[in-house]
Amino acid sequence: MMENILSNPWMLAFYIIGVVSTVFHFANGLWSFCVSWGITVSPRSQLITTYITLGVFVALSYVGIRALFAFV
Repeated sequence: MMENILSNPWMLAFYIIGVVSTVFHFANGLWSFCVSWGITVSPRSQLITTYITLGVFVALSYVGIRALFAFV
């Protein structure tokens, strides 16, 4: 079923945008959680958390997009 759906280039683009948007929302939520709960208080710790959550975003986006292209 997924092979049939993702054979359409518009649906493939829609799914890629959806995966990247979802992963961004997750990574941004992690950063916001750390700041709002007082885990990262200083500007330096917030910068470090920014880099960590950026790495999470890139890694999970890569995994998600590779999973989509496995069906193509």
